[in-house]
Amino acid sequence: MREWLGTEPGVPRLEIEGLVRMFYGDQGSVEDMVGSMEATARMARSMLDTLLGFVDEYLEEGGPLSMLEEGAGGPGQKRLVFHDRPQFPERLHVVALVIDVTTALLADLEASLTNAAEEVRGWPSTTDPGITPLTKKRLENIRDRSKMG
Repeated sequence: MREWLGTEPGVPRLEIEGLVRMFYGDQGSVEDMVGSMEATARMARSMLDTLLGFVDEYLEEGGPLSMLEEGAGGPGQKRLVFHDRPQFPERLHVVALVIDVTTALLADLEASLTNAAEEVRGWPSTTDPGITPLTKKRLENIRDRSKMG
């Protein structure tokens, strides 16, 4: 593990079927595209809710944060249990970092797909060239957003 942690990570990969379906959306109907986007947004929300449930548990009285503040847990100590699950309070600082990044990504995914589905719902078809002005504006917004970061 230590050796692996000392190496450079691989290229980030996003595996979101709903985005692949959007990419090929011009091969299907507006209804297909909107349905896929809404389903993916719902799944992102469900995943987000699950992670937020863990955060609530971590903050509960007697939960991992309380355990950590009381000096309980850690290597060589008896594994603590909370809500019938073994806990690793000594890892809470790294778990919180991962959950922070993951919940931000899921919230952005949900919001972006919800907004995009609303736009696509108004399209006459997935192949209508009349949507080109919106496409130009979207591309300009992407460029501008990347310059701000």
